[in-house]
Amino acid sequence: MNNTKNVTVNYALVQATYWMGFAAVSAFSSVYMLSIGINNSVIGMTLSLGALASALIQPFIGVLID
Repeated sequence: MNNTKNVTVNYALVQATYWMGFAAVSAFSSVYMLSIGINNSVIGMTLSLGALASALIQPFIGVLID
């Protein structure tokens, strides 16, 4: 039972670290693009297309890695 708790805590730490990094990069990219004169609509579309592309590409990369 103790091993299951350790795995759960480790998984939670990995997830927390990932999402904190993701939030920081997303926030920085938005502020950076605004500072170079890109409007909010284009920033939103760019970030959305990037997220969509990553969601579509990840399964194929996973198969190649396995």
